[in-house]
Amino acid sequence: MLAGLLITLAFLVLGASWAFSESFRILLGVGVILVAATTAAWLRAAGSGPVTLTDHTSIRAQLETLREGASAISAIWSGKYDATEVGTYFQDEKSALDTNKLLQVCRVINPAVIPDEHFDLLQSMREMFGARFVLLEDSTLRSFELYIADYPGASNKDPVAVVVINNTHTGKPEVAIVLDPARDKGLRGAVDSVRKWWNTISENLPAFDPVAIERWDHIATKYTELVTQNANKIEFLDQYSKREKKMVGDHLRTLADQGHELTLVEVGCGDGRALLSYVPSELASKTGYVLGLDYAPAMVSAAENELSRLKLMGERIRPEVRKLIEKTGFFQLNAEKLRRYFNDGRLEPLEALLEASSSVDEGSIDPSTYAASRKVFCCLLNTIGVIEPVERRTAVLESMLACLGVDDSLIFTVFAADRFESEAKTLYRDLEEMINATIDDVQFDMATATFRVDGTPGYYSHWFSERELHELVNDATEALVREGRSFDPVRVEQMGSGGYFVLAQRTG
Repeated sequence: MLAGLLITLAFLVLGASWAFSESFRILLGVGVILVAATTAAWLRAAGSGPVTLTDHTSIRAQLETLREGASAISAIWSGKYDATEVGTYFQDEKSALDTNKLLQVCRVINPAVIPDEHFDLLQSMREMFGARFVLLEDSTLRSFELYIADYPGASNKDPVAVVVINNTHTGKPEVAIVLDPARDKGLRGAVDSVRKWWNTISENLPAFDPVAIERWDHIATKYTELVTQNANKIEFLDQYSKREKKMVGDHLRTLADQGHELTLVEVGCGDGRALLSYVPSELASKTGYVLGLDYAPAMVSAAENELSRLKLMGERIRPEVRKLIEKTGFFQLNAEKLRRYFNDGRLEPLEALLEASSSVDEGSIDPSTYAASRKVFCCLLNTIGVIEPVERRTAVLESMLACLGVDDSLIFTVFAADRFESEAKTLYRDLEEMINATIDDVQFDMATATFRVDGTPGYYSHWFSERELHELVNDATEALVREGRSFDPVRVEQMGSGGYFVLAQRTG
């Protein structure tokens, strides 16, 4: 009974502390849960209270039994498992969904822990079962997993919850606490608290897109060679990148000449090609931070590896370049959730942001320095154009605009629709190896200036007209204006290299 009360307290504390940082919530909740686990082990000999499982096999067996006759499974996947074990688990889940038409599954996933070969598996499950198989995403959940099984009302069976604590070093499940009211009716309150906490987090999380993650993780294996280094000598890509670099640099110089310290934040940074070369070296002393954000773990890893390589070069790099490198860091974040970290020109909570990076240490970013700097958010090389559908593209742009403080700016560059017919086929055929598909004429829609490769992982890229860009920014600022924020009229400028340079600035 005492263990059940402590677990109830843990999840009540987690629910009440949702306004605080993720790390604070998790550490606080898990601390109480671990106390409960210790108490549960003591009570086990007395034959009452929760059951504590401390070996991997018994934990797995317990989770398998939860599905039997269930009407709903709610779960968090944040632990690391053997790839074969993952495959077997989801094959069993598929069989359960096939057999039990009442069963619905909703799972929160940390994408960083998923074995590469299982993105297809998750996507096929989602396509097969639709609304009965829901995937949500939270890349900050690492310390514990959660499983809640609900049963049809006619069965008179209480819901069962299992809290699994992950090993902080290996990421693997270590201890499971089974809250089963059939064993002890006093655990109903604990299960209730777990359920309320689950409802709180699941209502505020974005959908998880396994195809998008797999697509960009695959692309990361060839991106540096074929895009950053332009191994195939694509003239369009070369000229576009040179012009883009100059225009970004000119904007930063203008701000620096006005006496501002700068912070550059790139959304969709890929392998870090722009952040590691676009900031003019003479601005090193006037630059506070250079931060790169990307959705795909493999892209962030590639950027962090290049950053580490440059740091090891030490004295062989010019002092001002070394200074910029020391101020640079990369983070794995969902662009639609940037307001959670950067809203309204502020950086908060810092702890949650640091959890999304292995290249930035605690103490290396000062929120007050960040807030006082002139922030420039950017999204380059038609990254906006690879986001679909249009509603999500608008949401990402709105998210970036919401990060701006007064006088901060957003830059994004896109490919121009009027160059699609003359340039797109050559560009994407030269990138065929990176896209991992045979490129045919049917994949190019000249009427809409859109290139699409169907299947998994697939590829999508839309090129823009000037009118579309004005409409896109207007749609993205609409809700923010209702909140009381104001923006200068958007500036859309032809880059002279087959693209558009778009600048939006917040004024109030």
